[in-house]
Amino acid sequence: MLVVSAYSRERIPKLRGYVSHTQYEFGSILKFVENIWDLGRLGTTDSRATSIVDCFDFAQSPRTFKRISSSYPREYFEHQPPSYKPVDSQ
Repeated sequence: MLVVSAYSRERIPKLRGYVSHTQYEFGSILKFVENIWDLGRLGTTDSRATSIVDCFDFAQSPRTFKRISSSYPREYFEHQPPSYKPVDSQ
């Protein structure tokens, strides 16, 4: 999983970014949302999952947005027809 947020943990010196060695599952994101907003559990995978909270540092000031350049213009991505393929297929 790749976490992109103004509150994601700062880089570890001399490494490219923070790496969490915690095992997550689909319910981990749901559990994080439930915990942050003090919601109840659905009682499915969120009950046994580990929250992704260790990927964030809400005590730090939010980082500013940095634009990432692309080899293609925005219009290229906006006008691509849907492939209707599963996201993980090649």
